[in-house]
Amino acid sequence: MIEYIKNISLFLIISIITNAICIWLDSTFIIDFLKSNLVIILIAMLAINTTTISVIMVKLRTLKDNYNLNFNKTTLSIKYSIYEQVYLIPISLLALTLQSSHIIQNKIPHSFFILNSLIICVFFYALHILYDTANAVFIIIYAEENS
Repeated sequence: MIEYIKNISLFLIISIITNAICIWLDSTFIIDFLKSNLVIILIAMLAINTTTISVIMVKLRTLKDNYNLNFNKTTLSIKYSIYEQVYLIPISLLALTLQSSHIIQNKIPHSFFILNSLIICVFFYALHILYDTANAVFIIIYAEENS
């Protein structure tokens, strides 16, 4: 749990800095891009990760059967990874909806900055999950080569 809080905090800080730099540069590119594509990107990343995870799980099953290894923690971590990705989709939909709401913008000070930072954070966090899954593939490949 602490690892999740640490990751979320890190990506939130990076997103706030990224958003601040975009404002300083007077650039709306990142947020315009994410407003148009974030949900589609998240669904595509979920599909890619699910496929990749299925390959990883097959390999783990083979290792478990051949060497009587226990991958319960790994399996649980993979399950949570899928949950994280699924949760990012409604979070992004909510953030995008609130960000485009004139009522929210008028009633909550700095809501535009906060919600833009959250939208960027969701994207960075999803990239981190994708990286983590890809890293697992390399770990399995290297483990296979060294055995």
